Amino acid sequence: GQALLACVNGLTIVDREYAWVVVSHQSDDDNASEASTCKRRRIAIGRYDASVKQGQDIDIVEIEQVRREYTLCMARLTLGSSFSELFSRNILLEPEDAIALFVKLGMYDAAISFARVFALKLDTIFKSLVQRCVEMSSRVQQEQMPEAFWENVGVQHTAGSPGDRAWRLLQCYLGAEEAKDSTMRYRLLVADEILNANCDLPLSPWLSSPLLQKCPQDLVRLCLRHGCVSEGGTFLLQHISTLCTRIASCDHLAKKTREFWLPYQLLDQTMGILDDAVVKFEMAVDKIKAAKKQCQDAEATKLKALFRSYRERLDGLQQLRDGLRANVDRYMAFAARESRDISETQC
Repeated sequence: GQALLACVNGLTIVDREYAWVVVSHQSDDDNASEASTCKRRRIAIGRYDASVKQGQDIDIVEIEQVRREYTLCMARLTLGSSFSELFSRNILLEPEDAIALFVKLGMYDAAISFARVFALKLDTIFKSLVQRCVEMSSRVQQEQMPEAFWENVGVQHTAGSPGDRAWRLLQCYLGAEEAKDSTMRYRLLVADEILNANCDLPLSPWLSSPLLQKCPQDLVRLCLRHGCVSEGGTFLLQHISTLCTRIASCDHLAKKTREFWLPYQLLDQTMGILDDAVVKFEMAVDKIKAAKKQCQDAEATKLKALFRSYRERLDGLQQLRDGLRANVDRYMAFAARESRDISETQC
């Protein structure tokens, strides 16, 4: 580790065009002896004029490769305190394995820093953190988190319950990643994991609002795919209302029509799913009402509460369906008018 760090420091202070070292290939005999224990070639640094024989194959190793090898070496030392088998020469620690072990220990800061050095995706890290957040929010008895989890910078000095602090850490990571990459990839991944783990857990505004602004159609499709009909319909209603307001205030719509158009398939799909949900709840309410008339007082009380719950859900779905249909009709009128104006302009 110290040798690699010295190499990194040395290469850092020279010009970029000279920040490399020469590495000679090992002989066939050496490769054969290490083939059973190592799949990745070790970096062996030597001077070009002293260690490289004439005609011998060589590699040019740049500073980033040395830095990655050093990072992996330090990860082995850090993780070795909890997983002693990593100190064995027969164990090769791959970057993906290191991330998995960091996550298992709750060391999310270290996992993300490590992944960035190796330019790896953060899917595994975000999925693990979402799972822990959901579990801590839904269980009566909080799951015992690894001690290292509370040493992550995002939760060290935050107040609130353990679940709230975990969600805040997730929010911090998303903000940091989106500051570098404007895409909503990881935010969609987090929303997908939340709905997959517990569809009854609503998407918090801090998570859904940026998605509604940047990729509303993906958010609606995500909700519908997980059976969250009310949430998907509500998000679509909000998006269409915003579009209609913008369209009404735009004097030169024809110059930027693409940003206003919605796929008709998504509108039809959402309306169809809402209609089916309303019909199912209407049937359920009728069955509960009929059963309530034939039951004794004790069971009738339970059915009355169940009827009230289903009735409220049905009223909410009907109101959402009617509101969405009205806004879709309004949007379609704008779209038809704009299409007609474009056709007349072209003629």
